Amino acid sequence: MNLSKICINARPRTPWEAVDLGIVLTRAWWLPLFLIWFIPAFSLFILLSLVLPNNSWVAYLVVWWLKPIFDRGPLYIASQRLFNEPISLRAALKKLPTLYTKDALLWLTFRRLSVTRSFDMPITILEQLRGQERNRRQSILHSQYKSTAAWLSIILIHIEMVFIIAAASFLVIMIPDNITLDYWSIALEQQQLVTWAYNICAFLTMSLIAPFYAVCGFCLYISRRIDLEAWDIEIRFRHLAAAYQSGQKNHNLTSTLLVITLGIFSLGAFTLAPKNAIAQTAEQQAKQAITHIMERQEFRRIEKVSGWRLKNQIEEEPEVPAWLKFIAKKITHFIKSGNVQKNNGSHFVSIIEWLLWALVLGLIGLIVYRYRSTLRSFLIQPSKKSLSLPPPKILFGLDVRKESLPQDIVMAVQTLWQQGQHRNAVSLLYRSLLSRLIHEHNIILCDSHTENECVRIVQELNNHTLSMYMQTLTTTWQQLAYGHQHPTEAEVKQLCQQWEQVFDHA
Repeated sequence: MNLSKICINARPRTPWEAVDLGIVLTRAWWLPLFLIWFIPAFSLFILLSLVLPNNSWVAYLVVWWLKPIFDRGPLYIASQRLFNEPISLRAALKKLPTLYTKDALLWLTFRRLSVTRSFDMPITILEQLRGQERNRRQSILHSQYKSTAAWLSIILIHIEMVFIIAAASFLVIMIPDNITLDYWSIALEQQQLVTWAYNICAFLTMSLIAPFYAVCGFCLYISRRIDLEAWDIEIRFRHLAAAYQSGQKNHNLTSTLLVITLGIFSLGAFTLAPKNAIAQTAEQQAKQAITHIMERQEFRRIEKVSGWRLKNQIEEEPEVPAWLKFIAKKITHFIKSGNVQKNNGSHFVSIIEWLLWALVLGLIGLIVYRYRSTLRSFLIQPSKKSLSLPPPKILFGLDVRKESLPQDIVMAVQTLWQQGQHRNAVSLLYRSLLSRLIHEHNIILCDSHTENECVRIVQELNNHTLSMYMQTLTTTWQQLAYGHQHPTEAEVKQLCQQWEQVFDHA
């Protein structure tokens, strides 16, 4: 690692400035960073998808779990290009087997779910440290940058999820308005196709974000090393040394003689001058040189630090109130006076004791009165009637009161259907079902429940016939209410027959 070849301005940065630098470098070196991650990961993804066509989710899960291995390719290219070391994609691909095998077991087990993974990876891959030495090195690097590395992982995970949701939303938006699709049925009937589409979308999103994650973590690592090892000062000294050496080569004999002559005259001047004047002149020159150096840009670093701290207050003895001094003075004078007998003194002490007890009891009474409602809730157990909620009157905009329903549900549904009021017929059947569940089966349904949650609540009753009928009727109602898909007359007759079997024979 030759610091003189570094292609960035090696200066102290804040952690988030280092993350911004990583984003800039990833955009500049995007194609090789993307390809070195994408080629091996995509090969494994396609292979597993072909081997396990019915379990395509396995391919995505395996690639996701192996991300700490695949992230080493972008890290290696970034580490080479940061110091102007030319490396081609083919050479980097040949280096991958060596990179993938370095401490791979620990990175796929104990360190797999670490939120600081991209920040810790260079310690293993670039510095090649292990064991206690690696732990000590990691603790030093984590002293200031750990939280930023963790937030980097959290932010990029959420960006991946946003990209996946955006892709799905884009597909839905591109469907014309005149085409009506039942997405719920598609998700249930075409589960394998939906899983394939999700895995491909998630894999592509993961491939796009992975180079940014690896390089941003690497830039955090580099920024931390610049702070710890003062790379900016070292690089400045190297430049000065190089300039000095190049200047020395251009000196000729005349300049050498001139320096010698000036040295002789200076020596003579120092010899003839007083010692005090020589000392003052040297001190002034040293101060000027120090001031000139400290005014350079490298030493003009300004930091703004904010935080809470205690004021440096001078501890003073608390001032005693005047009325308390007066009472203490009177009590002391009363006790020490010759008119007070022993019995009177003991009587006075007992009075003070009773006053103190009265003060304690008064405080207890004040606390009990202040928190009386909280204490009442602990001491008095609410009755079961007070805990039970009144049955709802309206669910999903449907009136579920018993008074609002006809006596013969099936006859009323068939009459409405024959009159062409299809929506009202299905609505009457569905709200009648909800009313029976609330008032006859004592099922607690709230306004906050959805239709599918009501189905799951009924399934917990272990009544197979009722749960199947609930699921069928709920699906029919959802397709009509939200999808405007009317059921056929045969389906409505079958629902009415099942109603009689479920409730009339129960």
